[in-house]
Amino acid sequence: MINPKHCKISLHKLGFTDIDMTNEEINKIIAEFRGWVEYHPTPESISKGYPSYSYWTPPRDSKQFAENWGKLEMDYPPDYCNNLNAMAEAENVLTTVQTTTMSQYLHRRLGMLWGFATASQRAEAFVRTIGKWD
Repeated sequence: MINPKHCKISLHKLGFTDIDMTNEEINKIIAEFRGWVEYHPTPESISKGYPSYSYWTPPRDSKQFAENWGKLEMDYPPDYCNNLNAMAEAENVLTTVQTTTMSQYLHRRLGMLWGFATASQRAEAFVRTIGKWD
């Protein structure tokens, strides 16, 4: 019998790289994919009374956006890497093919079923699935 502790699989051969991304980078990618928009100040926008700091607005089709229409309310995207509910909401926009790809990634790379993956693991799989992992 083969002892699994002595088996080594090259993740590179399976198409996975060892590049790490921070939670902030992962959260930003998922937020932008979901429709969040990050605004950065420019001299022109500041002269028009907009904030002199970066801020986010929620997706235009979201309840948050509708409730804040016409107000300069600042909001921040969810912390996808630490919030399973936020990840579940993000996963709902994936196509069937993308969902299958993400499930296969979780199983092959992490050796687990979808329901046992943490928010962080799901977030990484999500970003890899949509092809944004650098």
